[in-house]
Formats: sequence, C-alpha cells, structure tokens
Amino acid sequence: MARRVTALLGRAGTVARLGGDEFAVLLPGADPGRARMLADLIAAAVGEPIPVAGTTVTVGASVGVAAGTPADADRLLRDADAAMYRTKQARRSAS
Repeated sequence: MARRVTALLGRAGTVARLGGDEFAVLLPGADPGRARMLADLIAAAVGEPIPVAGTTVTVGASVGVAAGTPADADRLLRDADAAMYRTKQARRSAS
C-alpha cells in the first residue's frame, strides 16, 4: 500500500503512519478540492486487488480530508478523523 500511495503523491505530499491501520497524508499548499481528488485516488489505489500466495486479496480505505495550516495540526487530525468516519458510515449505508 505504501508504494501505491507514494506513487500517487510523488513529491507533492508526505505519508505518515499514525498507528495500526491509520495513516495521514500531508499535502502542503494543496487546496481542498485537490486534496479530495487525491483522497479519492488513494482510496481507489488501496482497493486494487493484491496477489498474495496464489490468491487475490482486496482491502478498502475510508478517507477523510481536512484543510488548514501546520499550526492547526491537532484540529486537522480531529477533523480528518471525523470526515473519515462519515465516509465510512456512508459507504456502509450504501451497501
């Protein structure tokens, strides 16, 4: 997954593991629309099948987007987390 996400971002952003299966993507200077577009691309890339030991595995991602300045880091993490849970809930509701 790391290779897929970093390939999408190139030098435009940084990926950081927060813990467990949670990651943050930092996109300095990106406007909210570009961030949302990249979030959708990341979710699609993560959802691509993965060949493992003679079978294929598929995983999914719920992504939340928040915008602000580095001074807002704590709020940004809370806002992105809340947005991610809304995305996850909407995906479950659609199923």
